[in-house]
Amino acid sequence: MIADDLLELQDARPFAPFEVQLADGASFTIAHPKWMMVSPDRTSLTYVLSEGPFHRVAIHQITRIVEKAQDTVTQAERKA
Repeated sequence: MIADDLLELQDARPFAPFEVQLADGASFTIAHPKWMMVSPDRTSLTYVLSEGPFHRVAIHQITRIVEKAQDTVTQAERKA
């Protein structure tokens, strides 16, 4: 499940930045573990990019998670 993958990456020590890719082709990088939060019901991801505002995305819109340090895909591509 994608929410579990996000939480696992957030808790990894040492933390490694990762890219989140969305169904609409957009992507963003989580550069610090404190800059993201998965909702308690695991339906949304709230994140902040550096000094910018908070953003929220539905978990079902996430198609891939790529670890930046290794460029490995942690979640296989899913059909939207």
